[in-house]
Amino acid sequence: MGKVSSSEETLEKLKSSINDWEKQYDGDIVLPLSGGYDSKLLLSMIEDKKRIKAYSYGFSRRQEESFEVVRAKKLADFYGIEWKHVPLTEFLQYIPDWYDEFGISVHAHGMYQMEFYRQIAKEIQTNNACVLSGIIGDVWAGNARFDKIGSSCELDKLSYSHGMDIHEDICLLPENRDVSDAFWNNHREQLEDENWRVVYAMRMKLMLLRYLMEVPQGMGYSVWTPFLDIDTAMAMLTLPWEEKTDRKWQSRYFEEQKIEYGWLKTECDYNMILDETGLRNTKLEPLNEKLLSKIIDKNFVENVNRNLATAPWESFAAKPKTVPNILNKYIKKHNTPKVNALYSYEILYPLQKVMLKSM
Repeated sequence: MGKVSSSEETLEKLKSSINDWEKQYDGDIVLPLSGGYDSKLLLSMIEDKKRIKAYSYGFSRRQEESFEVVRAKKLADFYGIEWKHVPLTEFLQYIPDWYDEFGISVHAHGMYQMEFYRQIAKEIQTNNACVLSGIIGDVWAGNARFDKIGSSCELDKLSYSHGMDIHEDICLLPENRDVSDAFWNNHREQLEDENWRVVYAMRMKLMLLRYLMEVPQGMGYSVWTPFLDIDTAMAMLTLPWEEKTDRKWQSRYFEEQKIEYGWLKTECDYNMILDETGLRNTKLEPLNEKLLSKIIDKNFVENVNRNLATAPWESFAAKPKTVPNILNKYIKKHNTPKVNALYSYEILYPLQKVMLKSM
């Protein structure tokens, strides 16, 4: 952890790793393509681009106008690869399937990946294809920074939960900090180092993010990523922070590859309202208020059910077709009460299931 790597060394490790993997397979390469840094980097480094089958999904009301879909199509046209947009509509119906797969290890979050890969599997045989994943490449690259931690009470700073949580005040279970206190005492010196904070945050986050690999694996695909290789990950992690800030080292590479051509001027929709789309198309079974009231404040559970029963309204994320992504990420997303209720539902549903199982 004490060394400092260079962008040249890191890019060479990435390219070498991807090309070595590519030579081991002779089937299709399924690439989830968003047009963002990680998928764009993977696409640029694959040598035999004729094997690539790229797919994209969007977050806006008209998903074909979503900034991720529009950018992905531009990249596909630039490289001349096979590409298709996959619309997502009914991913919330897979919440029971999510519980069957992941239990209570994480909240019910990644069902959109289930719908995404089920649609892809209709076109690409799973026994002769490998999914190329960009899992956590963004964090190694410098897209996330974690504040210093002063006590075990602040370990939640490493959760990287994007606001999908329930405040501890409504939990009726007795508080026990033995585990978090022991963790803090054992690792507090390492957590002084920002790179170590990134590592610990990703160790926690992988409890959730493993679905990016396990969902396609569960459908029969093999899955590979260069970003979980220890040498590649460490090369990215130990870049100087002045290089990682705003991902300067990758932006410079894209400019050299001539694939950074006016993305931000392209007309597209930056509203991220996929959750509203799911709520319009799927009626969720109400939570069991009587059962959950044993561990969660009853009024909170009632409020979740009440909000989910109301008509959905579009939340504000950014002005469509006008605000580029570089500005959009600084605009606070204001969710509707119904979307906030959905996030609480996705946390409480697995807990309810395991409580029912124990009865």
